[in-house]
Amino acid sequence: MSSQSPVLATILDSYQFAARNLPRALPYGLAFAASFAWLAVAATSSMSPGTWMIVVSLSALIAFAFGCILSAKLYGLALRTGPSFPSRDDVINLGFANGAVYGFFGIVVFFIGFFLVMLPGILVAQSGLLDAETVETDPDAVRSAFEVVMAGPAGILVLLVALAGAGILAFLSLRLVLFAIATFARGEIRVLSTWEWTTGSLRKIALISIATHVLPFLLCVLVFSAVSNTAGPGPVGQGVTWFVTMIAALPFLMTGHAMATRVYLQVAPNLTDTPSGAASA
Repeated sequence: MSSQSPVLATILDSYQFAARNLPRALPYGLAFAASFAWLAVAATSSMSPGTWMIVVSLSALIAFAFGCILSAKLYGLALRTGPSFPSRDDVINLGFANGAVYGFFGIVVFFIGFFLVMLPGILVAQSGLLDAETVETDPDAVRSAFEVVMAGPAGILVLLVALAGAGILAFLSLRLVLFAIATFARGEIRVLSTWEWTTGSLRKIALISIATHVLPFLLCVLVFSAVSNTAGPGPVGQGVTWFVTMIAALPFLMTGHAMATRVYLQVAPNLTDTPSGAASA
């Protein structure tokens, strides 16, 4: 594979890893898909608000735990190390690391989304097309003013802000792409310390991610849409939809883990603490 570019070699290795190890990962993928399906059933079921909150929260926690178990299994396969079943410490470490990063992204998404929701209203208010009384009493006029303002330069501004927000999320995702594999491989929670490891490799990681993350995600969206239209919107239908979608996503989850592992082995410092045999993963 020496004649191939590093980007193409990593992409091919990632997909070969998924094809080679799919049978060993399938039981964990089925458990993860089932937990996600149950979460979808719980979230769309009719029950009292208090009961709904408890059931959905517990279901989400179970799905998160199965996701961490699956992730630990995939990293173990990618590094060719560890027991057949992920250790408790590995799962707990990944749980804390994932929770920290997902929480961080949740905060970032909240503020970006809040600003994008507020910005059109601010622009319409500053346009002078509406007065305070009209805003309170005439929703049709507000809608018309919104359409007029968004059809002009203000609409372009909102689009640019949305693209900037997407760019920020993409940049953060690329800089933190190694946190989970580093946490697993080194046996301790590593998040911010992995940021600098991607310096100088962002372009390569971004190109690889298009094949191992972006395109597979779009394919899974198509699968979700097709199954959802067939299964229907009810709890059972949503459960089936999410189960099928997560099973379809399993090979691509595997390519994503393999990609992160390969990049980690290439750029992370002090690899003497990486288990033996990992360099050939």
